[in-house]
Amino acid sequence: MQLVIHNDDQTLWEFVVDLVRSVFDRSEAEAEAYAATVTQQGKAVCGSYAQPELG
Repeated sequence: MQLVIHNDDQTLWEFVVDLVRSVFDRSEAEAEAYAATVTQQGKAVCGSYAQPELG
């Protein structure tokens, strides 16, 4: 399972940077590079995670 952030016309650059910094514990430079990837490519994978077993 992958967590992906998609680019849109309403979410501010600063919000994406703050989200990446606070949730994924990245530096300002890393978060800005990630936000740039989202802007340039339309989306970016934040991380890959194992899907939890149900039941």
